[in-house]
Amino acid sequence: MKISYSIFCAAILLFFLSCENEESLVGQNVVAEANNVIVSYPENDTDNDEIIIEQKLHSNMPALAGDISLFGAFFDPIFGHTVGGVGFQIKPEGLVEGDISKTEISAISLTIPYLGYYAQESMTMDLISNMGLEVRLIEHSLDNVLDLYIHQTWEEYEIVEALTRTCSDSYGINIASLEKTNDYLTLDLNGCIAPDELLAAFGDNEDLNTVQNEFVNNFPALFLNPRLLVGESMLYLNINDATLSVLYDNNDTLQFVVGVDDGMMAFNLFDCLFDTVPSPSELYSYDESKLYLQSMGGAFPIIDMPFLNELKDKGYIAANTAELILHVAENNGDFVLPDKLKLYQYVENETSLNLDNNYLVAESNSLNSENNSYTFDLSAPILDVMNGELNPKFKLFIDSPTSQINRLVLDGDIELNLLLIKEQD
Repeated sequence: MKISYSIFCAAILLFFLSCENEESLVGQNVVAEANNVIVSYPENDTDNDEIIIEQKLHSNMPALAGDISLFGAFFDPIFGHTVGGVGFQIKPEGLVEGDISKTEISAISLTIPYLGYYAQESMTMDLISNMGLEVRLIEHSLDNVLDLYIHQTWEEYEIVEALTRTCSDSYGINIASLEKTNDYLTLDLNGCIAPDELLAAFGDNEDLNTVQNEFVNNFPALFLNPRLLVGESMLYLNINDATLSVLYDNNDTLQFVVGVDDGMMAFNLFDCLFDTVPSPSELYSYDESKLYLQSMGGAFPIIDMPFLNELKDKGYIAANTAELILHVAENNGDFVLPDKLKLYQYVENETSLNLDNNYLVAESNSLNSENNSYTFDLSAPILDVMNGELNPKFKLFIDSPTSQINRLVLDGDIELNLLLIKEQD
């Protein structure tokens, strides 16, 4: 992909050249000297450099959940069906009073705070008011959850498919009711979790810490599974503030901690079924001239600018202005546009996606709503490239890709505007 340049560079260039010795015009950390000039790059047609794009349809994002979990399913005319499920461990907050062998459980319920939903802007509440859900009981250890990635499909994910059983009929979730009250999603788990299984997980020890540790090992986890391809939205759920309540002996209540806690884990599956749609007539063909981005383990592009490695050898010493501008594609659809995008350092042979801030290279300005574009200031990163401290190969992601759901299609005609500082012969 060729570099394109804005017309304003020519006017700015004339201004800079007329006062090239003024220190205020020189880029950060560069001392103004009489032999420094500011020039537009490339200076001539022989510098015909390219930005190389490699599109990835999935990212190796760990499945372990953060503060927000996503649940649901919706159809995207470009990305296909997107499905999200969440699994989590539980442990008792206290001990059962009395003889546990004679305890009778009369009710089990799960309450999860509801934080909102994500869908196409054209979707109205009456169109997405109901969603199917089933509860699955994970019957084996979660030791290998650390090796799982968020995008793995239900078929690939042996814990959910091979090591679980469905322990409930399908629930109907009324999103309109949740939306009106900003309320909680409450599930009646009677008939789902067998009382004898729950009680057996306590063991015989009377020390609470020991009981909790044994319980997590004896009762591995629950998984909330959407009825696949049913529903037109994704719910934001706060699993870490959820509670599981057990009513026993008719008047005593035992509360359970849910989600991520000391010794417990929660995990998301976010299955991006790229190009999987009901019929070919509904499919937007994959277009290599576009950039595709999805949060939660979905598509992302790699942007490689190898010509930046050659700038120092050509006499350039820094960037006075370096803007990378990305434009939203016309066929993006009516999904909400993300507020920001982020560039991360690309790491060769990376087995798991690392979006740590130590690898963050730059983040865009907020979305320019007038022309639907995102602008990055790359002045500092380009200086790092010139100094041999940074490889000019980057991963592009939507902001907060692990805690927010978003998707985006960008034009592949990337705009890179460079005014570089050069030592004059």
